Amino acid sequence: HVLAEHHVKLAVAERHGARRHVAQGHPAGNPRRLDRDPRPFHGIGFHVDAGDVAGVVVAGQNQGGAAQAAGPGGAGVPGGGFGGGGGMLVGPGHPGFGMGGMGGMTAMQSPDAEAAMMFNMADRGQSDTLIDGTIQAMRELESNGQLIFGLARKNRAPNLYERYTWGRGAMATSMIGWFGDGNGYVGDINLNPETAHTASITYSVLNGDWAAEISTWYSNVSDYIDVEVIGTFNRSGLTSGARNILQFSNTDAQLYGVSVKASRVLLDSTSGKLTLKNAFQWQQGERDDGGDLYQILPMQNTLSVEYVRDAFSSSVSWQWVSNKNDVDLRRFENSTDAYSVVDVNTAYTWQSFTLHFNITNLFDEYYQAPLGGVSVAEFRQDNTNGFNQIAGRGRSFDAGISYSF
Repeated sequence: HVLAEHHVKLAVAERHGARRHVAQGHPAGNPRRLDRDPRPFHGIGFHVDAGDVAGVVVAGQNQGGAAQAAGPGGAGVPGGGFGGGGGMLVGPGHPGFGMGGMGGMTAMQSPDAEAAMMFNMADRGQSDTLIDGTIQAMRELESNGQLIFGLARKNRAPNLYERYTWGRGAMATSMIGWFGDGNGYVGDINLNPETAHTASITYSVLNGDWAAEISTWYSNVSDYIDVEVIGTFNRSGLTSGARNILQFSNTDAQLYGVSVKASRVLLDSTSGKLTLKNAFQWQQGERDDGGDLYQILPMQNTLSVEYVRDAFSSSVSWQWVSNKNDVDLRRFENSTDAYSVVDVNTAYTWQSFTLHFNITNLFDEYYQAPLGGVSVAEFRQDNTNGFNQIAGRGRSFDAGISYSF
């Protein structure tokens, strides 16, 4: 476990006018932005913004020998690999992290062995050139109104795991689990970047003691990076324990939504300022070929009363979240019931210090977080109830202090 003590190291190399980020790899099952997280890593990997990439992402087998790959500079790099499956990333000048002895396993299972061979034979070099742009026009109206029109083009290149995760077995695929749904994921080297074209309109008005704003937006996304079902697995033997093996794929999609905000000053005197605020939000996301997109937040509304006097401020807010029935069937996404919670926030500022005291979910209401994912730990303890949605935060007390300079 030599690499367990290594932290992220970032090297920037100029090649054909594009940056190439080289970072120490990832702990299995916990992918994240490689160029920002300072926590320990295992293995070596690449996060590519654009430009040509040499074939340095390899799949290894622990079958009496180490896989070899050529990194930049032409030097062969030994790759340890996962005995029993899983993606392995190796880079220039670093040994692979082998897990061949795990559980007494000395060779990959058949799906992963074949996948490793096919992956290493493939052309793994990719180059993406992405151009973003935004145009915004604003017009002042009578009665203190304002109208804003916006057009935007935004792109996102596939990340390391979406392109280069190669294992096909249940264990290997389920280790790529940042979606929190218990499914397994497989990459696709030939994924295209996704491109979103968005149009938005915002109208706002400020008139003395009250203000309001309404915004609507629509995005048409070409090559949206989603998934397709390529297999299934079930560790419990029960119908409720079924999960899918999913491969990242491109599809076209559309997303749209509306938000409405309003505020009204109820009291403004030497006793302090009391303001009533409300914020409403609704959005939807759909694939053009049918089906809902994963983890789209359901309709919600937050009503709050805020009080401010000199250095003291406090607020009470009531948040209502609608039931979530538009779910991604490919991922077995759970539907959730509507719920409401009350939060209390208080702050006091003295010179450069601010003291905070907050109570979350004041009445300790039980609810399931719509975007929380499933409780894999609970399923492992008792799989008879299937994959339950993670519960929301119960009554919590938080205190803190901040210093500004």
